[in-house]
Amino acid sequence: MTNIKQENMAAEAYWDDFADDYVAIQEVSEIPLPQTIAAFLKAQHLLPADSLLDLGAGSGRFFGVFSRW
Repeated sequence: MTNIKQENMAAEAYWDDFADDYVAIQEVSEIPLPQTIAAFLKAQHLLPADSLLDLGAGSGRFFGVFSRW
């Protein structure tokens, strides 16, 4: 196995292991980050848009705010 493949597998295992904690952190966060980012994108005239690509994906916390576009 190549070194790059081993590093990728280690990174994947790390994020898989962290996923449940990340979701829990997002669920209790009182920071209105999705709404703040949506307001910023609207102020920059980037929203509304015909399409939106969520590269981070994560736990889906932003989906509700951005799904209207």
